[in-house]
Amino acid sequence: MQFDRNQLWPEIDLQGSYAANGRGTSFETFAERTAGGNTPTWAIGVLLTVPLGKSRRARQLPHRPAGCRPGVAQPQVARAGHRRGVDNAVGHVETNLKSVEAARAATRLAQESLDAEKKKLLAGTSTTFLVLQAQSQLATARSAEIRAEADYSESIVALDLAEGTILDKNNIVLDEKY
Repeated sequence: MQFDRNQLWPEIDLQGSYAANGRGTSFETFAERTAGGNTPTWAIGVLLTVPLGKSRRARQLPHRPAGCRPGVAQPQVARAGHRRGVDNAVGHVETNLKSVEAARAATRLAQESLDAEKKKLLAGTSTTFLVLQAQSQLATARSAEIRAEADYSESIVALDLAEGTILDKNNIVLDEKY
């Protein structure tokens, strides 16, 4: 909130630029003057930006109820935010679990396709190119499955963090003096 409030103050920016300018009536003159650095151009300026009226940022700032101290969150607001965070984390876990299941099915199908292509090659009805293509598809499917499993694991950790159970689930006990 403090950052957002600071954005409502006027801004003063110092700007500067430097360029090598090469003017000439032909390309050779232009190239010679530019390479030689004979005609530098530089500029320095100050830009003052003053917000007028209620800016969009000012209208978006949260309004604090009367009697509420800065930096002290309302308990119901904190609980709602916590609930929303847990709900979002649960949604991510469910979505990533479905992704893992889909990736496993794709890997299984790619393996079956490779096995069938190998049998065709042995029977003389396929080519090594098609077998290599099926192997490539299997490798891609396995890679996608590993990524999906990693995403699922990360979402489980994020859920534990949102629930506040990450220390308990990892058997971490903090010393009472901290």
